[in-house]
Formats: sequence, structure tokens, C-alpha cells
Amino acid sequence: MAKKIKKYNPNEPKIYKDYESLIMKTSRDDRVPPNNQIYFNYGQYSNRSLLLHYGFAIEGNKYEHAWLSFNIAQCVGDFPDVLDKVVARKISLFRKFKVYSHRLCMDMVIFFRLNNWTFWGEKAV
Repeated sequence: MAKKIKKYNPNEPKIYKDYESLIMKTSRDDRVPPNNQIYFNYGQYSNRSLLLHYGFAIEGNKYEHAWLSFNIAQCVGDFPDVLDKVVARKISLFRKFKVYSHRLCMDMVIFFRLNNWTFWGEKAV
């Protein structure tokens, strides 16, 4: 049985004029009773992504993060022997860490813990 499609009537009063272009699709099996609230999950995005794609940001967003870049060559530039040992060990000279405000970045902790250099004496690097 075919459903009748209601024709657009420009004189008909509209309740939600701001949301005329909003379209949400569901599967055939979804049954939403009239006047019920529908929730939409935007996903695990940072405020930057939410602002770029959806036009809003969330205060206290738990997915908010910052990138921390670390260049070993710049830090040990005054110690050429240390830099030679870093290259000999095939340690990457550039690292990038994703840091969240609500949890410890274990990759960064492990990296700095494994690479705690002593710049003086026989035990350098």
C-alpha cells in the first residue's frame, strides 16, 4: 500500500522554521511514537572537530586534546656525542603525543622514562 505524500503548502503555518533543512533518516524497523525526543550521538570528537563539522563546542569536553611535539635534535643539539648515540640507537628524532586534560599520556611518560639521558660523564645516553 503506497503512502500519500503531502504536498508542500507555503501558506501552512510552520512550528519549527529554523529546522526546515534538518533531515534525519532511520531504518524501516525504527518506530518513534509522536512527540517523543530523539537523541543524536555526534561521536567522540574534540571541540575543534565539533565546531568545524556541526557549529558548536562543548564546555568540559572529555575528548578535548592537544598535540605535544618533541624534537630530540633541538634538545640535545649542544651535545653532539649524545645526538650521535641517539641516531646509532635508531631512536626517532621527532615524537608527537596526543595529550588529554583528564588523563595521563602514558606514551609520553614511557618515552621520556626510557630516554632519560645523562649528559655528563661516561654514562651519557
